[in-house]
Amino acid sequence: MTPAALLADGLALRGRGAPADARAVAVDAFRAAAGDDSRTVEALLLLGRSSLDLCEYDEAARYFDRAVALAERPDAGTAAPLLVCALCDRASLARTLGRYLEAEAQFRHVLALIEPGTLDEAAAANELAVTFRFLGRFAEAEPLYRRALEIVETSLSPRHPSAATLLHNLAGLAYARGDYAAAEPLARRSVEIRQEALGDGNTHVAADAAQLAATLDALGRLDEAEAILRQALEVFEDTLGPNHYEVAFNLGQLGAVVFQRGRYEEAEGLYRRALLLLEILLGPQHPDLAAMLNNLGVLLAERALAAEAAAQYRRSIAILGPRVEPDHPTLVASRQNLAALASSARARSGERARARANVT
Repeated sequence: MTPAALLADGLALRGRGAPADARAVAVDAFRAAAGDDSRTVEALLLLGRSSLDLCEYDEAARYFDRAVALAERPDAGTAAPLLVCALCDRASLARTLGRYLEAEAQFRHVLALIEPGTLDEAAAANELAVTFRFLGRFAEAEPLYRRALEIVETSLSPRHPSAATLLHNLAGLAYARGDYAAAEPLARRSVEIRQEALGDGNTHVAADAAQLAATLDALGRLDEAEAILRQALEVFEDTLGPNHYEVAFNLGQLGAVVFQRGRYEEAEGLYRRALLLLEILLGPQHPDLAAMLNNLGVLLAERALAAEAAAQYRRSIAILGPRVEPDHPTLVASRQNLAALASSARARSGERARARANVT
């Protein structure tokens, strides 16, 4: 097969949620592309993206660095859009690894290279907006998402999977702001568009469904939220394996739903399993751990395990404090929860002191 045909097959496999198969095909495409710089960069990008899907971050970094180096060579003969793709992918990896300010700088650089009104602008604007959301800079994220959605709907279609991605992200932004009523229709539309394009059993559809489930949980519709999350987890585990980031993240989401239903022991097991897996995948200081630590702290406080709850809140604060805005919702929640715990402890101490005074 030609490099172009192999790359088309690999992209299709990745789009169907089969990153391991996509990477295997990308290896063949890379070998077949020897001497063709543009196809080699495309193969390296597919290798990097598939490795990122598989949570193999060191491998992804090597592929993206090679792609950028080749695309930047003046004698390589690669088209400018390939360099933009390579730079975007490398910046996305930095964000995945929790290096948000580095990612922001890289995405801003990419946007300066891009012709306005193009799909390249939409892609880079979306990625920068995601970075702003992780930083807690929500007001900066929303216009970028909406600009990207306008470009995609005009250039492609309102029913294109790229539109589903942006609706998913707008739903996540509304959720992060606590506007759950606004998040729900965005999340539902994302699921509908993606399901229409890709069908059931796809990891991208499952990710959209999980976003909807989180919103339903926040709206108190726990039966629906739990059913959707369990189905999404089944897709992730069957397709990506039990030790994937999506499995870890959504175990935590399921833990939140189960906690709301008063099943504390089950919820604690889900939180701890999710945290352990995230630590293995991302390291013990990654900002993605913070929300899970805060939620575990709330559960432990509910079970009157104050000292252990405080330790989870402190760890969440220590991880997020240097990386995000002071009003980031998870950072604020962890600080408030720790303060409430301390206030409760002081009140109990005062009651014990008064009780002793009464006895004597």
